[in-house]
Amino acid sequence: GLLYTALNSYMHASMTFVGQNCGAKKPDRVKKSVNYAMLQTVIVCLAVASVEFLLLDQMIGLYLNEADPFKDDIIKYAKTIVSIMLGTYVIFSVPNTMCAGISGLGHSFKSLMVNMICICGLRVVWILAAVPFMNSIETLIAGYPISWVVGGTVSVIVYRKTFKEFQRSCEAGGEKDEKATVSDKA
Repeated sequence: GLLYTALNSYMHASMTFVGQNCGAKKPDRVKKSVNYAMLQTVIVCLAVASVEFLLLDQMIGLYLNEADPFKDDIIKYAKTIVSIMLGTYVIFSVPNTMCAGISGLGHSFKSLMVNMICICGLRVVWILAAVPFMNSIETLIAGYPISWVVGGTVSVIVYRKTFKEFQRSCEAGGEKDEKATVSDKA
């Protein structure tokens, strides 16, 4: 939750910067906003995940009842889940940042569909298809990084296509403005 909140904050900030620069018709600044957000989310993700790994026992202890008869099992499963999630969470930076860029460019429905199909939908398929055959907590949790890789790949493709469309519209708009200025002077 701590790591997700940090990455989600960058996503919203990136979406805002992209949206502002999209409105200002500045494709170079849109590109910089997305690239800086990606770099920052990767750095923050690695830093926070490292701290959480170091404090893993203490963090699990916050949610653990010492009198629970299943305490040892809870600790074992919590360490497994957190290790897989934190070890791969940096992958989530890609779909998170790219979908923010897509939304900031004014295509929030595309962003929604990437997340719904590639992230949420794929996890449901994973649970129905893989978990019954490889019944383990590792198999269940593996659905997260798998969906992030697929979501990241698709979101990069959608972002690049959306950005190129935006860039072309800026160039076409710039040419129209220059022609209008030239005819106004004549």
